[in-house]
Amino acid sequence: VHQRKQTELALRESEVSLTAAQARAQIGSWEFDHSTKVVKWSAEMFRIFGRDSKLGPPRFSEIAQMVHPDDRESFGRGKSATNEQEFRVVRPDGDIRWIEGRGGVVLDEAGQVLRHIGTAQDVTERTQVQLALRASEARYHSTLDSILEACQLVGHDWTYLYLNDAAATHNRRPNAE
Repeated sequence: VHQRKQTELALRESEVSLTAAQARAQIGSWEFDHSTKVVKWSAEMFRIFGRDSKLGPPRFSEIAQMVHPDDRESFGRGKSATNEQEFRVVRPDGDIRWIEGRGGVVLDEAGQVLRHIGTAQDVTERTQVQLALRASEARYHSTLDSILEACQLVGHDWTYLYLNDAAATHNRRPNAE
């Protein structure tokens, strides 16, 4: 009896630790059992998708409806043993989140699929920073390209990092170099 209580306590502590780690990393885990058709979601999955945990995990058709309309066509296409994709979800409050999903399958001895398992990580902040950086770089290059005078950026090793058209003409170099 004592050993069993210790095992149960260790299991509860492990579950608390896993839940805390998933919350810090913004990674949720999920599982779909093919024989029972039961979906399991971690607490972090509910937070990422903005779904009330009292509703329970959604069916696949409900998940597909949460996916941003522009991403639905490619969502869930991967049928291989491992799958990785990035997509957006629209939360019930209208907030759009970027998700990096990774999944795989668990097979039986005959090679039949028993379960699909995976993770979903909220990468919204990272994606927003990347999009803002691309937009900033595009504005920067547009500004430099519009300058009529020669403008060039040279690296610490004296290689050209950037030439606008005027600099490329003056230096007799293609600006794509």
